[in-house]
Amino acid sequence: MKRQILGLLMCCFIAPLGLAQAAETVKIGYLPYPDLAEVMVAVDKGFFAKYNIEPVLEKDFSTGSDIFVAVVSGQVDVGINATMNTVTAISGGGFENVRILHTGSGYTASPLDGKYTKALLVSLTSNTDITEDPLTWQGKSLGSNTPGDLLEFAVQEQIVDKGGKANMEIVGTGGFHMVQQMMDQGLIDIGFVIEPFVSFVMSTGNYKIIGTPWAMWGNEVQALSWATNTDFLENSPEAAKGTANAFSDAIDWINDPNNDAEYKDIMAKWSGMPMELLDTLRYSLFAKELDVGALQSYIGRIVEYGVIDEEINISDYIADVCPSTL
Repeated sequence: MKRQILGLLMCCFIAPLGLAQAAETVKIGYLPYPDLAEVMVAVDKGFFAKYNIEPVLEKDFSTGSDIFVAVVSGQVDVGINATMNTVTAISGGGFENVRILHTGSGYTASPLDGKYTKALLVSLTSNTDITEDPLTWQGKSLGSNTPGDLLEFAVQEQIVDKGGKANMEIVGTGGFHMVQQMMDQGLIDIGFVIEPFVSFVMSTGNYKIIGTPWAMWGNEVQALSWATNTDFLENSPEAAKGTANAFSDAIDWINDPNNDAEYKDIMAKWSGMPMELLDTLRYSLFAKELDVGALQSYIGRIVEYGVIDEEINISDYIADVCPSTL
């Protein structure tokens, strides 16, 4: 009898150990460069594992717009995209199944011009057909990190204001650090670059600055966000919450200046960027919460500019697990 009781007790203690819940797979679409640092850090530092998540990283994308399509179709559960692309798609495309899961970190670049990060158009010095006159941009190819966003609208608007035609070819660069390589190879005529890449590209002596597009960066609106779809939120609520928490943990880790050296090593390993370029980045002040009020104001401005026809209430498209502030 005693043996039976002892056996039962042992089963009570041992059985739960064998029932440990398997990690839930989450497919994440991203582009491997530093302003998507939270996904790389979350993997490298084990933050996904902390929430019992097994991330499957899908990086065979050219642009954030491609990733957005993958999110909408369910090819990936979570994907990075330019926030303005997400808003524009929701507003004009009827993508009712899209939600914002988390703010994209975006590195803090230096120097800053007020509250805007320096954003410039550059071209090869040897290309004498392209000057600061927007009319010389007609029919040229523009390298854009996120095709479909306000950048191309803003650049082509300058051409139209001069009486020209908005007929530029928009080419996805897949990252600001690719602009120099693509221009050197003749794949694009004009590149859109932000700091610190402006300084890095200009230091080669082969490029000239031809213009400054209207762009919203810096502290006004987070330029990037992680999108998801309602199927993932409804079918895998714990995984969705864990993914958002892992991103938050990664951003907390990045914001700790004591981690700067290790952070740079992680970026070099995951992004493949040269260390001399990574040395120009400043590793602090990553946004942890989505500023809903600023984003709503931004939506009003893109309605004013005619990018979308009518304003939407962005709060309706933010996942409950998304850390946000009004």
